[in-house]
Amino acid sequence: MSNMQEQVTHWLIELGQLHGESFKLDEEHQLKLSSNQQTLLITAPPGSEQLYLTVILCDLPASNQKATYELALGLNLYQEKTRGAAIAVDSQANAFVLSYCTETAHLSFNDFNNIINNLLETSEGVAVQLQSAPDSALTDGSQFPPGLDMGLALKP
Repeated sequence: MSNMQEQVTHWLIELGQLHGESFKLDEEHQLKLSSNQQTLLITAPPGSEQLYLTVILCDLPASNQKATYELALGLNLYQEKTRGAAIAVDSQANAFVLSYCTETAHLSFNDFNNIINNLLETSEGVAVQLQSAPDSALTDGSQFPPGLDMGLALKP
């Protein structure tokens, strides 16, 4: 077990104590937590100092796909609205996910707990936005910061 995995194991014990639960990584170095219609996957790969946190946002749309994907890309811009996380497509789960990756070396338990809480809070808002994407999500450029709504063109 790497130092990072040992640290995450201790944080999960502490987190479990806060919630009256017992949390630990499984044999695949993952922990899946579910609550409030959200599923959080914590992954601590062996030999890595990176910790990965992923929340399933919503199923991929059967209709209104263009507007939903445009909205997802707009929300990803500068990762401002996602608090540093990234919206991605999980083709195996057929869903949009919000993922966050961080190094654990300089984190405390409070940092770890805050990252989880912020990711869950952010995922709720992003999921609502994606599920209610209008037919023309970004046609007026309102999701982009000022000056970036004009598009780009490559010159031959």
